Formats: sequence, structure tokens, C-alpha cells
Amino acid sequence: MPTTPSDKRLSDGMVLLGVRLREIRKERAEALTDVSSAVGLTAGYLSDVERGTKLPSVPTLLALADHYQLLLTELLQVYPFGVKSRPRRAQIKPPQDGRRRSDG
Repeated sequence: MPTTPSDKRLSDGMVLLGVRLREIRKERAEALTDVSSAVGLTAGYLSDVERGTKLPSVPTLLALADHYQLLLTELLQVYPFGVKSRPRRAQIKPPQDGRRRSDG
């Protein structure tokens, strides 16, 4: 049971990732055993990942992304990393007289 906000995000993320992986597999009409054997996992482990009770390693995620012919970022797009926002521009302005600064 999650005790901190970070633990809760991890737990929620595991479930969301699992749901995403199961949806992709079902959309492609692939059996759990077929996918698990294709990427070198046991069917039980892949089932745990899809139910959100196990967090897959990066190599496992890469193998699944490769199998589904997706980018890893496409698999992880549901993971709650935080709020999407555009990067802010640096607040650096050139000198008024147009000269370059010397860091000498």
C-alpha cells in the first residue's frame, strides 16, 4: 500500500503501464503466451506486469516496445511523470551595447 506521494505515483504508474501494455496486446490480437515467449518472459511475469503488480525493467520495456514496433516513449506515455509543460526560455539578454561578454 503506497505511503508517500512518490509511492502512490509509482503504484498508479505500474497499473497504467500494465493497462497500456494489455491494450496494445489485445489490439494486435496476440495471446499473452505468444508475446511472453517472443520477448523472453514467462507468461506469469507478463501477466503480473499487465495487472500492475510488477514493474518491468528497462530491458523488458525495450523488448516489448521492439516486439510491438513502438518507441519506448509510446509505451510510457501514460506513466504519470508529472505535468506536461513547455520548457521555459532562459532569461539571458545580450548586453545593450551589442558587445559580447568576456568571461576572462
